[in-house]
This record gives sequence, structure tokens and C-alpha cells, in this order.
Amino acid sequence: MSVKDFMTKELVVVDPQTKIFDAVDLMKKYEIHRLPVVENNSLIGLITEGTIQAAMPSQATSLSVFEINYLLNKTTVNDVMIRDVQTLSLIHISEPTRRTPISYAVFCLKKKKRRRKKDKKKKDKK
Repeated sequence: MSVKDFMTKELVVVDPQTKIFDAVDLMKKYEIHRLPVVENNSLIGLITEGTIQAAMPSQATSLSVFEINYLLNKTTVNDVMIRDVQTLSLIHISEPTRRTPISYAVFCLKKKKRRRKKDKKKKDKK
């Protein structure tokens, strides 16, 4: 099996000038945790919930909520995105693909959700 057998074909992407709040709204709307950053049809970065969280001021800050919102409204995806994004070709075989992201600490491959035994028992009772 190759990467293209598992990949999402209709991506939700953002451009580098997208405001952080807009990126967060897209993530919530589509229930995703990462957004590819694309410019001129080329992948130039990746924005994740983690990179957004790291860009936010700590809770120990002396800034008011209004000041924090103002600063975040000025912050763009380009300011906080991951720039060194590792990609795979469509012909990679699935076995090496499973190991590749771990070596780069990039986890954008979506795993199938396993049903917990509790959920399975509930379904079996119905």
C-alpha cells in the first residue's frame, strides 16, 4: 500500500498571511489539529495547535485579556508556523511510512480510531 491510499485528498489549507484566530476557527470547524501552509500551490509550512499554543503568552503574563487578543489578532500563521516540514512521495510503501514520521517527530499521519471495549459492548447490546 502507498501513502496515497491513506491520504486526505481534499485538504483544508491556509496561506501565510492568515491570522492565528482564523486558523483556529478553521481547525475547530473541520475538527482538525494541523493546517498545511500553502503559497503559490507549494507547501511552505505547517501550523498546529501546539505551535499556536506556544505563540500565546503564558498565564503568568501581566497583559490583560484585551491586550492578548489584540496581539494575537496581529499575529499571522507566517509568524509561528513550522517551516521545516518533511513530506513523503505518493509511492512510499506504508511500512516505511509508519517509521518515517517518528524519526522527524512529525505526526500528521492519521491513525484509525480504535473502539474501546466498553463502546463495543454497548453496540453489541443494541
